[in-house]
Amino acid sequence: MSENNDGFIQVKSKKKQRKKFKNSNQLCENMNINPDPVDVDELILRINNLKSQLISHDYELYVSKFLFNLDNILSNHFSKFSIERINVLCFGLGSFEENLSSRYQLALLLIIVDRLKEQAEVVIKEIFDPLFNSIDKHMLVN
Repeated sequence: MSENNDGFIQVKSKKKQRKKFKNSNQLCENMNINPDPVDVDELILRINNLKSQLISHDYELYVSKFLFNLDNILSNHFSKFSIERINVLCFGLGSFEENLSSRYQLALLLIIVDRLKEQAEVVIKEIFDPLFNSIDKHMLVN
């Protein structure tokens, strides 16, 4: 500690610095964590349940109205153009194993891909987020 002329005393932090990981993937890799198949199956079930909930045709829900309008927009767009193949890139979903809004976003992406498959061949080129952990990655690969 040192005292300045103005009467204030400078105090240095005594907190011990913890080793920081850039993201949960690095943490999982360093800890050698392998995803439990039960966790992946449960996560897939949760996302499929959210997908079913989103596509239910309860027009009282804003989400259903949004999907209805999105479906009309996609149908109108593809009726004007002859498109044989659609490449899908998705960035920034977040960890859907850890975050409910990320699971909703993934469910919406899957709904959109299903709708697009009615119009053309759909290839998912990449789904990426630096927050993906080993369970997220394992689920996307399978």
